[in-house]
Amino acid sequence: MTGTVTGWKDFGAFVDIGSGLRGLVHISELRDEYTDDPSEVVVIGEEVEVMIINIETSPLLKIGLSMKRVGNL
Repeated sequence: MTGTVTGWKDFGAFVDIGSGLRGLVHISELRDEYTDDPSEVVVIGEEVEVMIINIETSPLLKIGLSMKRVGNL
């Protein structure tokens, strides 16, 4: 699916995937190569292709996303 990068922290990038949902692309799921700075990989406002890899519903909804697995289908 396509989403829009809304921000980042040291541990990954937040992506709006529509319908009021936002997920996290953990830093290890940004790309195949190692990076320690999400801002080197994505830009706020950029559209990116992501795959949902994890959904936790308790106690809060958390959506885990991957960018690197999209190309490895």
